[in-house]
Amino acid sequence: MKVWNSYLFYVKLTCRTWVMPLLLVGNIGLILYPLYLYSHYVDNADLGGIDPASPLVGSYGIFSLILTYLFFGVYVTKLDETASIAETFGVVENSIACKTLAKSFVALSAIILSLLVLYLSYLVLYVTSDFHSLRFFLHVGIYMLLYYGLTPFVMFLLGSVLTLVIRNKLIYPLILMMFVLLSPMNAAIFPYDPTKAYSIRLDRLLNFGEPNMTRSYNSFYGFALEPIRWMKSLFCMALLCLFTIFILKKRHAWFSNGFKRTLFCFLLITGITFTYIISPHQTFNDDDLVIRNYYDTHRANAAEMNSPIVFSHYDIHLQPKGQLNAFVKIKAENTSNQIVQSMKVALYHELHIQQIKLDGKTVSFEQKQDFVNIHFSSGGWAPHTEKTLEFTYTGLHSNLYFANTRAIYLPNYLSWLPSEDLTPAFQLVSKQRQIHRLPRLAHAQKSYDLYVNSGKEIYSNLPLKSEQHWSGTTDEGVSIISGQLTSKKLSDFTLVYPNDWESEFADTTVLHRYVKAVTAILQNQLHDQVHLPKSLYFLPNENIGDGFSGEGTWWNNTDLIFGFRYYDRNGMNYFTKENMSDFTYRLVLARTKTMNSSSYDYEFNVLFASAYAQAINAQLHLSNEEAKDNLDFLLSSVVGDDGGKLAVKRLLLQWMKQPKAYDTRSPLYQSWYKLTKDDTPNKWTKLKDILKEKEGTNDEHH
Repeated sequence: MKVWNSYLFYVKLTCRTWVMPLLLVGNIGLILYPLYLYSHYVDNADLGGIDPASPLVGSYGIFSLILTYLFFGVYVTKLDETASIAETFGVVENSIACKTLAKSFVALSAIILSLLVLYLSYLVLYVTSDFHSLRFFLHVGIYMLLYYGLTPFVMFLLGSVLTLVIRNKLIYPLILMMFVLLSPMNAAIFPYDPTKAYSIRLDRLLNFGEPNMTRSYNSFYGFALEPIRWMKSLFCMALLCLFTIFILKKRHAWFSNGFKRTLFCFLLITGITFTYIISPHQTFNDDDLVIRNYYDTHRANAAEMNSPIVFSHYDIHLQPKGQLNAFVKIKAENTSNQIVQSMKVALYHELHIQQIKLDGKTVSFEQKQDFVNIHFSSGGWAPHTEKTLEFTYTGLHSNLYFANTRAIYLPNYLSWLPSEDLTPAFQLVSKQRQIHRLPRLAHAQKSYDLYVNSGKEIYSNLPLKSEQHWSGTTDEGVSIISGQLTSKKLSDFTLVYPNDWESEFADTTVLHRYVKAVTAILQNQLHDQVHLPKSLYFLPNENIGDGFSGEGTWWNNTDLIFGFRYYDRNGMNYFTKENMSDFTYRLVLARTKTMNSSSYDYEFNVLFASAYAQAINAQLHLSNEEAKDNLDFLLSSVVGDDGGKLAVKRLLLQWMKQPKAYDTRSPLYQSWYKLTKDDTPNKWTKLKDILKEKEGTNDEHH
């Protein structure tokens, strides 16, 4: 009762001058007004279109919340310095405890009231008949709780503690300094080179606001709600409470009975949260150029698969917690007639091996770039014997591949599993030296047992056998996809897409016909062994560092991944007939990502994809305006002039002026597509001869 009466007393004091009520109401208005304005743009292509999360992520209201609650903490703490307050509480038993709790409850009341107003307003503004994803709007509420709830309360406690220590007017410039250091504004103070990888960045460490507010919302990964962000706020809250207890204990000798219990509780919370914070974690970040610069510095080419050790079965156990934790057992056989002393496998460089065992015995290894050299014991690996390799590794820290509590993206073309295919994950290609994901598949039928310890819904190309267990045999490797996704079953395949793209898939007729038509053309005209995919994934799996279109699009026997940059869709009606022509190039290019790495030629393949995409668009009566611009860009800025390429580019320009260039049945395209798949030397010379001899073009320079 004493705490309640104290609470009412501080509420009256706070409201008496109208300063704090006006600031708190002003904060709500500052956040609500942009949300109201942007609600008219969501899914409105005529007005430019935005996604429904970006107004929240990019809101500058977090600045005002941090500054307001820092000042609020100063304000209510300074109230106690007046003689009338000391006289009022002088007769109250445990008055220090009552006052401290009451002031905290005042701040919490303001925060809770603000959260309710903001969340209900967001629902009113953004829930529509074709966009009402329960999961998305639940995460909006959780996001507000973290950044519009916990963060302001931490700032309130910080302002209060600083005021207890500094009782003069120096507190006000100090509060302003804290505002700059602890808000997203600190990015302007701490230097950051986007070309470098950082183990610790002070701007991220100190920032209590939205960590990626200058970026568009990533619909696949979702909001920045990783557990470490909650733990950071809880750690600071517990630490500030400890400081408050020690300061007041020293000054007023309070909490004589419950001091030890209270102290122990906050010490326990501080210890647990600090232990969690210092452990490795993967968070979604803005390091878009780190991968490109890594492969610019560490250049590696695909190596021949000359090891006689052949993998046959994978037993995979994954724990995507703060970061990926993997334990993989592989059955393998030495198929040669000789003893093998060592072997080399591929593993993505962001995955750090902790231990490798051979039949239960630890073996030595060296991990360098995307490869691992394994050294067997003095006896080696006897010929024609089967053994078991065990790999324990952790990692992932970029924003292209992730496996934590928020999302999982481990596609089959990435060497997230140890592989005999000695191909680096990326390579810099073309005249522009842009990053390119190199294709990588299993090369042979292998069996897999996959166990993922996660409470999230997971999609995989392997059949689900039981809860958290997938098993099957495939020659395409293993893909695991999970995130802020939902699915929709059609007659021929299943669509999987981000929650906030719901309105895009209200009518799937055009998309359905388009995918079936492109599949039929590839099957009938190019004699491609492609199948109509069982699952279509629409994922923003590319970032700003991706210089070329189609990097995130992959088409396997069972799955088709439509890859986008995270800002591509941007809230517009994207999957309409008018926009379908933009996808054709990506789909054709996806089918050139051959299983044979030694025959892969990126520049050769992108020219084919661009030319044949125009033929497909013409047959489907789709626009070729973007496709023609894309081909011009490839010819001028991507494909080099060496090794016969210049002659091919001239001949191709002539070819594209002829009507038969827009016929999907042209024998030239059939021959060209075979060249993309075959391990054929002098591809460019052969293509030049085909263009000259079969199609009546010439390479005279005009």
